[in-house]
Amino acid sequence: MPTLQGHLKPLLVRLLVITTSGLLVGYLFRGSSIFDPSTVAFQFTFNSITAALFYSTMKSSSTRNAIVVALVWYLLNTLTYPKNVHMIVMYLVYVAAILVAVMIYIRIIQRTMFQGIVQRIVAFSLLTGLLNGIVVIVLEIIWTVFAGVHFQRTSAIVVENFQLGALIGLGVGVGIQLAEKMLSHESFRRFIEAK
Repeated sequence: MPTLQGHLKPLLVRLLVITTSGLLVGYLFRGSSIFDPSTVAFQFTFNSITAALFYSTMKSSSTRNAIVVALVWYLLNTLTYPKNVHMIVMYLVYVAAILVAVMIYIRIIQRTMFQGIVQRIVAFSLLTGLLNGIVVIVLEIIWTVFAGVHFQRTSAIVVENFQLGALIGLGVGVGIQLAEKMLSHESFRRFIEAK
């Protein structure tokens, strides 16, 4: 039976590689604004870390533990950054979208549908873009029902969020493939299994 350390090292490799890949893609397209929580580009940072945490925990542990980790991450973020209900709800919807994207990726795309690395990356990118666009529609419904507030330019925001989500998915998808390739390589596996 694998030890905690046996699970911890692959989890950390996945976490670091996926997060770094997502941040690099974000930095290439949006520059240092990805580190500013007051900008839309901060989605690269928040969503890359969220996806990396959830994916890494699911692969090393269980879906239940991964959901707990994602909830703790969400709570830490709501205590740290947002100071209003709008931001708290928005973060929750984004976390839910990323969790759905990662779960669909692990359960369907990675296991059954696509065998090629590029196909998997493109599939995750499009899936994340689609869910990121749907986030705007969900938030529009929430704000309309509960606050009577309507977004201006909803369709333009949906398209912009799709594009942003697709780029985030590209970075995370590349990170997932790179991490799994590293972990499957014999010499790297011996390195992380060494005490």
